[in-house]
Amino acid sequence: MFERIRRFFDTNRYYNAVKRANAAYAKTGERMYIILQTDGQLIIMDRSFFRQMKKEHRLPANTSINDLQRECLYHTPYNNGVGAMTKERMEQCLDRYLKWCKADRELKKTIKKISKRS
Repeated sequence: MFERIRRFFDTNRYYNAVKRANAAYAKTGERMYIILQTDGQLIIMDRSFFRQMKKEHRLPANTSINDLQRECLYHTPYNNGVGAMTKERMEQCLDRYLKWCKADRELKKTIKKISKRS
């Protein structure tokens, strides 16, 4: 039962990020990407923020926009309306995010057990 509740909240977090990305797209007209940080936060970024992260060395210098498109959990269409994410791809990305959330919870649980033993 707790697993279903956690899945609900994780799914809700994903769809809220999608809504924020669509709102930012409507405001600026630029393509927005949702990526997952290592701490579990969903980040909404555009291309200029992506370039800034590369300059600050928070991303490897050889990372390209194609890598970003392949690894993102969601992206909006271009400003002319072309290139929207398909429902099948969105479901795959949601499944990938939910699997990551589950694995992250299991890892934290294991770390907690090991630290209690020490």
